[in-house]
Amino acid sequence: MSDPAKSLGPVWSSVHGEKLSPSPLADILSRFDKDHYATLDIHPGWTNLILKLHQLLIFISPNYTIMQIKTKFGSLRYYAKFVPKDSDLTQETSKEIFDCLIRYYEYLSTITCETCGSWGSLTSLNNLYYTSCEKHSDTPPKDWLKL
Repeated sequence: MSDPAKSLGPVWSSVHGEKLSPSPLADILSRFDKDHYATLDIHPGWTNLILKLHQLLIFISPNYTIMQIKTKFGSLRYYAKFVPKDSDLTQETSKEIFDCLIRYYEYLSTITCETCGSWGSLTSLNNLYYTSCEKHSDTPPKDWLKL
């Protein structure tokens, strides 16, 4: 299987609108479960959300795997599998924290513009749901971070 980080190419930064090296996303891309099709279907405004969430999840479960990261009905969906640490005596608690962090960042996506990363809210246009700031509320996000 080819290295998904190499196939990503340049990615647009959600904050500064400049090209971002694939390296910040390389570790995320390398964690996709080999039994699942690697799917990273989000808009650039959520790049920082997934990078921050990833750093927290690594702390709790250094070997966790990802099945899918996508947008659905204007919010982030981060499907990941908790892998306990060998020395983790509180696996149940760690798993609960792992799941809570994912749910929290999925919530944060509902108040984060998918296009630019600013504060936003759920918007609907022609039955398409997306999260946008006031500036981007009339135009659904067009650019995708995608493998």
